Amino acid sequence: MLIATPGFLHEDILLAAIAKDIPILCEKPLTRDAESSWKIVRAEEQLGHQRIQVGFMRRFDAEHDALGKIIRNSELGELLMLHHQHRNPNTALGFTNEMLINESVVHEFDAIRFLTGEEITSVQVRAGKSSRHAPDGQHDPQHILIETASGVLADVEIFVNARFGYAVAAQATFEEGIVSIGGDTGLYTRSAGRWAVKLQTDSRIASVLPSTSKFSPG
Repeated sequence: MLIATPGFLHEDILLAAIAKDIPILCEKPLTRDAESSWKIVRAEEQLGHQRIQVGFMRRFDAEHDALGKIIRNSELGELLMLHHQHRNPNTALGFTNEMLINESVVHEFDAIRFLTGEEITSVQVRAGKSSRHAPDGQHDPQHILIETASGVLADVEIFVNARFGYAVAAQATFEEGIVSIGGDTGLYTRSAGRWAVKLQTDSRIASVLPSTSKFSPG
């Protein structure tokens, strides 16, 4: 079963599907709050086997996949920090303040777990100065600070009324370099005084372009 309805409708559909022991692919989020999500998890546990998958597309993105391999292979040493930006031009009517986290930042929660291979151990949300374009009751943008089990720090800028367009990007800080994804150049690596880019062709990652460029002093 494929569930592609808005998040607030998921709980009843999921419970009915679990009761019939049907395999399920559910659009994120699982449900709109922690209480109902745990209810779904406990219902699935009673089956004794997994039936639910939650659909997140970042882990199938070519650049996220390439960054994940760099992390897992320790190509630039240990991963230390992740910086994520998630921007949308505007929000639809009824998009609440809570939905910035459970409908939008939930993508980054999954991406961080995918990239690091670790569970998230702490989350802090900060709301500072809000855009004049944010609808009433919505505090936008927001900044989220996340820590994983090994101590990797990740931050997310969520800005859902950015006006200019849609953009998702991330930067990884390693012991021996920086890797950026989501920019105009594709995967962009800086290390040992040099930079290199990977180009995408037909959604597949092409080979790394050789680079002779060096950083300029100052």
